[in-house]
Amino acid sequence: MFFSVIVPIYNVKSYLRQCIESILMQTCTDMELLLVDDGSTDGSGTICDEYSKKDIRVKVIHKKNGGVSDARNQGLYAAKGKYIIFVDADDYWETDILSSIKEKIVSTGEPDLIFTNNEYRELPNGKKNIFTCGFSSEEFNLLNGEDTLKYLLTKTDDNLFSVWRGIFKTSVIKNNKILFEKGVTVGEDADWLFRFILCTRNNILFETPFYVYRVNRIGSAMSTKSKKALSSYLSIVKKWIDINSKSPSNIGEIICSKLSNNYVEYFKYIFFYEKEFREKLIYEINKSNLLSYVNSPYGIKIKYKIQKKGFNKVLKSLNRKWKIRQKVKKILIKLRLINR
Repeated sequence: MFFSVIVPIYNVKSYLRQCIESILMQTCTDMELLLVDDGSTDGSGTICDEYSKKDIRVKVIHKKNGGVSDARNQGLYAAKGKYIIFVDADDYWETDILSSIKEKIVSTGEPDLIFTNNEYRELPNGKKNIFTCGFSSEEFNLLNGEDTLKYLLTKTDDNLFSVWRGIFKTSVIKNNKILFEKGVTVGEDADWLFRFILCTRNNILFETPFYVYRVNRIGSAMSTKSKKALSSYLSIVKKWIDINSKSPSNIGEIICSKLSNNYVEYFKYIFFYEKEFREKLIYEINKSNLLSYVNSPYGIKIKYKIQKKGFNKVLKSLNRKWKIRQKVKKILIKLRLINR
């Protein structure tokens, strides 16, 4: 079997059929579709069973709710394909693409990583645009391991570390025991992808867009800045800072800077929560030495303000400004001056 497509599922009934059907419509039959129902309570699990009865390529795993990382791990344990593809259950594929991907893989000597350079982004109003990462095949295809990761981290300011952007060689995953951090709901993609790329020897870019990523879907992990999300992402930042402190390296510094700069963007959400949680999070941020890795223009500005005014005042100010911008945005949307 060539491909194992893994879809972690939790309460996405409204989007699930489109996701599943976009995968099953592929003309490449050398695949299995692993639907991992992570304890859904909205009927998503029943939909999975329905498709498994209709198509022998579909295998369903029902499990107690343990989060997206645990769901993906269960898919990895069960996978029989030579290559792994992850799909989020609220997204879908736009085209019949697997045959082209297989042809590309075989013609290039079966690389460890196939990274997609372009994708579709679907806005809440249904409009789709093509987004490009802007990488160069001529440069990317010559790299491996640490050099590949450095290229991805430094060639763009965008945060492009979602696992659905890659096609991964199963043997690299299993030989190096690369699993997702259980219990982590935000940042788990980046952490897993960093560890996978560092183990690769040959990688290529795939240019044809096919993945449709739904932007700002209400209820998605990326749109919900919960206590768990704030704590989860911080745990990933702390993990890599700890790794780099014990074994300093150039790539370690780059990873820590990227993660730390991204986490500063979450600061505006911290003030939503009670003082006890806020103080605990601030303590963990200070203890982790996260701010010492911040070097983006925005991050440096925030770091300077924190040094002058203190954490709480800056967080309160960031939160207030964010709320004002959200109110203005709602008014402009209501007046139809901007899209969602």
